[in-house]
Amino acid sequence: MILSLLLCFHCEAQKRDYHWTFGTLVGINFNSVTPSVDTTIKTISLEASATIADENGNLLFYVGSENSSFSTPGANKFVVRNALDSVMPGGDSLAGHTSITQGLIILPDPGDTARYYIFHITYPGDKLYYSKVDMSLNNGLGEVVSSNNLLNNNVLEKMHSVKAANGRDWWLITTYYSPSTDYFRKYKIDSSGVHYKGTQIFPTLFNNGYSAFGQMIFSKDGEKLMYSGGVDITYLFNFDRCIGEFSNQIGIDTFTFGIDAGSRYGASLSPSGRYAYLSTSEGYIDSLWQFDTQASNINASRQLIFATQPLYDFTMGQHMLGPDGKIYIANVYAGGLSTPLDSLNTHLSVIQTPDSPGVACNFAPYSFSLHNRICLLGLPNLPNYNLGQLENVNCDSILAAGINDFNPQLQFMIYPNPAKDKVKIKWKDVDAKGITFELLSMEGKVINEFFVEGPSNEASINLSNALPGIYIIRFTINHLLLESHKLVITP
Repeated sequence: MILSLLLCFHCEAQKRDYHWTFGTLVGINFNSVTPSVDTTIKTISLEASATIADENGNLLFYVGSENSSFSTPGANKFVVRNALDSVMPGGDSLAGHTSITQGLIILPDPGDTARYYIFHITYPGDKLYYSKVDMSLNNGLGEVVSSNNLLNNNVLEKMHSVKAANGRDWWLITTYYSPSTDYFRKYKIDSSGVHYKGTQIFPTLFNNGYSAFGQMIFSKDGEKLMYSGGVDITYLFNFDRCIGEFSNQIGIDTFTFGIDAGSRYGASLSPSGRYAYLSTSEGYIDSLWQFDTQASNINASRQLIFATQPLYDFTMGQHMLGPDGKIYIANVYAGGLSTPLDSLNTHLSVIQTPDSPGVACNFAPYSFSLHNRICLLGLPNLPNYNLGQLENVNCDSILAAGINDFNPQLQFMIYPNPAKDKVKIKWKDVDAKGITFELLSMEGKVINEFFVEGPSNEASINLSNALPGIYIIRFTINHLLLESHKLVITP
């Protein structure tokens, strides 16, 4: 019986991440027991790349730059190529840049099995766009039917996505900062399109933009997000896939590396989510660290897994969890394509058993040959396409209640959270009048409501009559929804 269940699960799993394209004209095909190298690929990307296959693991299309030189036209756009490696109609000029850490990601359209979203970031200007591909056109080879739709004028280089708790829709997360505020930007992708779902503020998260680069990655189960800190601290967050809220911010590498240290870039989480891996740079040495996210002190649990030899500017690049359960890591010299080929920059490094502690994770540096193709800094930006519905949660009802809709003029802050007897609420607009606070159950039922006549920018709400549990606070003016947040009430 157990064997039958495992076989059925394997049959139902989508293989959308079974083809990778990245670096200099190279890809990987995971459809065999031993992954094979694809040298027919026509894209060259320093960092950003994205690929998607169909449910059976057949390559559909991929996106990347035409070359990795900052001064050439190909560096300032993305190109979409089909399974035959030809430029897809309409896909020759997507806004973008080869030097954007996570500047690309591909998501299936929840409302149309033949259509796909490409989200892409450009530089300079750090603008977020989306384009759409219809695979029913061009004899099944696809066509870009809508391109360069601007979503936001201000984002940083980090971008990742996770399935919503209904197992159908998507959350897309980007980041940004202002002189006084650091925050995540959130988008919900459902059958009706792409919807901006506001921001979530975290103090001192991005250190005024110095941590703009580096990876931001969700765990396989979607419950954690790891944020590589660039030149600042790296953080872990819990994530609620239903309402799109982050919580429990924990700094995992608060230690100082040394006088030349501070650069964090590649980041990954093991298949179970227990072990976090982080690449750091100190002078001319790059190091790979492991952290136990279940430890009482995650920072103290760090273990050095590997350190590069003091070569001239040799860098450990992006990490990506493969469908085989191994974590692959890119390697590159600072000169990129201008450096000679050798066994270091023409191989990926591999964490063979990432759910094992310390050196038992079996890190194999420069072990996966790319057949003399240079891998550069990036690997495909891949979400978990197989993540399913969260059980025992009526996520659609909660979202129908308007959770996370956002008015940029009113930014509400709730504290403490979790709360016991009362909670304080502050908001940005001191002139706001007639705000109603509604306390909802997780099923979307209104439990209680409170009215603040104003003008004011703070309030205190008594929670002593509410049972312990998870609730939603929804803010409205004249029945117009402004913003919603999750609130945990403790015994």
